This record gives sequence, structure tokens and C-alpha cells, in this order.
Amino acid sequence: MKKIILISIIIIVLVIVGYTQCPKEGRNKKGNSLKTELQQLNLLKNRNTQPKSSEIDKKITLEKIMNSKDDPNAFKTSSGVIIEGYIFKAKDEGGESCNCYSNDPKDLDVHVYISNNKYIKSIAECTVIEVSKYSKQLHPEWCANYFNTHYKGHKVQVTGWMMYDFEHKNVSNETNPNSSKCHRKTVWEVHPITSVKIID
Repeated sequence: MKKIILISIIIIVLVIVGYTQCPKEGRNKKGNSLKTELQQLNLLKNRNTQPKSSEIDKKITLEKIMNSKDDPNAFKTSSGVIIEGYIFKAKDEGGESCNCYSNDPKDLDVHVYISNNKYIKSIAECTVIEVSKYSKQLHPEWCANYFNTHYKGHKVQVTGWMMYDFEHKNVSNETNPNSSKCHRKTVWEVHPITSVKIID
């Protein structure tokens, strides 16, 4: 009888843990499954590998990303990249579907805004390079304050993965150049980033 009770308890615990752990494809605010296209996007956001040298597309530059016209076929999301540009600023993000709307800081992304022009005035002139949960596992110090303290205004070299974040087309300068609400140059991102080093 004791064995049956113990096994039942173990099964219940495993079910609870399995349910509360956020899957890589994410969940909506109610904890339910997302539409297929959002699941696929979240799988890219939650990648947990660093690009190998054979996966780096050396033809991709920050300038090409910023002038992509938000064309979904401009680049491949399977491509790793190494780009160079100036950090404008960084901002901590909140809970979203890729992290199952967690409020734990280690699960939350950081938007870092980068441009090929040191003297830009707005995030609408920047590409987003994104710190993910995996990025924070590689670099626990990577929060917005850290980037703003150590990297802001510097030219850096960034390594990471290409990603097309279609959810932001309405606020992208490449899609809506006449909008006053743009908060990025393009929906193409480097997400997640795995390495950042100052080069100037």
C-alpha cells in the first residue's frame, strides 16, 4: 500500500513539474498551446546552442540587416552571424509567450539596440540584438543595466543567430516608414546573441 501511495505521489509531482516547466515552443497567458507559427518562432527564440564556424554566414552584415525591407527571405533563420555596430542602449523586457509569461528575471529577454551609425538618436534607427534565457546562462551578468554601463556608445562585435520576428512588423521602420510609433529599424534580429566584445 505504501509503495502505491509513494508511486502516486511521484507521478503527481512529475505531472506538476512537467506542466509548470515552460516548453521551448512557449504557451499563452492561460497556459495553453500557441498557434503553429508562434510555436516555431518561440523555438527560434529559445535556441540553446552557439553558432559553429560552419554555420556563420559571413556575407551578412549589420547594414544588410538594417536595409532588409523586412523581406522574410532576405536571410535564413538557420544562419549564425558575426556583425559589428554601435550599442545605442538596452532595455529589460517582461514576460512573453516564449517564456510562458514568467516574471523571473533569469527567464526574461533583454532588447539591445545596435546601429551602424554611432550618432543615431532613436531606437527606430536600430536593429534589435536580443539576450535570451540561454544568453544569460552563458553570461549571467547580461541585463540591461550591464549593457548600458559597459557597452553603450561602444563599437562591438556580436555573435548570434538570425531571426525574423514577424510579431513586430507594425512597429518596424522597414515595414511602416511613415509611422511615428516605430521602435526598431527592421523585424530581422540577431536572437539569441551568444557573444559580445568591444572593438572600439
